[in-house]
Amino acid sequence: MTSNMEKLLKRSGYPAGMGTPKRTLELNPKHDLVGRLRELIDREQDLPLLKEYAELLYAQALIAEGSPAPNPARLVSQLTDLMLRAAASEILPV
Repeated sequence: MTSNMEKLLKRSGYPAGMGTPKRTLELNPKHDLVGRLRELIDREQDLPLLKEYAELLYAQALIAEGSPAPNPARLVSQLTDLMLRAAASEILPV
């Protein structure tokens, strides 16, 4: 079920007890970012950043489909931290 269909059903009085289907996040395995994340997982599965990256990907997917991020304040904080780490590692030109 798409997010728009879910919103329409809720607005039309869809019974709350019926539940909604579980969401699925589909990733393009050929995307550079997915490849890099796979490399990180292969090297160190318990890397704390992996959970943050997964949360960022999920929030991006929700925003891309027109849904709100689950926790906008956390998303902003994560993006700021990511930018600071990138700047500290000299990925960004000064």
